Amino acid sequence: MITTNKQTINKTNKNQAMKKIILSLAVAAICSSAFVSCKKENAAKAPVVIPIQQGSVEQFIKNMGAMAGSDGNHYELGVVFHSGVSGTIKSFKLHLPQTGNYLVTLWKVSDKSIVTNTPVSCTHTDSWDDSVEVNTPIEANTDYILSLNANIFYYFTATSELFPYKSGDITLTGFAGKVGPDQVFPDLPLSQTPAGFVDFTFQRSE
Repeated sequence: MITTNKQTINKTNKNQAMKKIILSLAVAAICSSAFVSCKKENAAKAPVVIPIQQGSVEQFIKNMGAMAGSDGNHYELGVVFHSGVSGTIKSFKLHLPQTGNYLVTLWKVSDKSIVTNTPVSCTHTDSWDDSVEVNTPIEANTDYILSLNANIFYYFTATSELFPYKSGDITLTGFAGKVGPDQVFPDLPLSQTPAGFVDFTFQRSE
């Protein structure tokens, strides 16, 4: 009778031990599942980094053999472009043969309005090393002109067949100018002798 009681007790202890093991495994499985779920949720919330697209103007003219020139007049000279998506211009870059302080203007073509005026200092010649950071939003499928006023500039001979020139989301459709020392909307097409290069970087919206 005593042996039977011992066997019963041992069997009960084994059952309890087994239940504890099963419970521990179940808890571990739940915790592991929750941890994996948490990791997935955190991964899903990771911020999306949208790359900044490098300038289209520099890419367009780097193999054109641009030359420095001047006819003694001042010109408001600029590049005409649009973006296929909305986004933000992140910097302006100058390419001029003469050092000095210049006013870079972003125009909206539809109403000839000024979007921004940005002073930029040119301390290097024959390079694209002079730049200034900006944070200027632009709209999709909207024509803009980015220009500056100068009396000496780089130019090259081109044909209208070179346009449009697309790089990333940005499309260059031509160059424009206007004679005069003052800031004025450059509405004269310069498809044959593009000049006065201002470049920019662009980041599309999410």
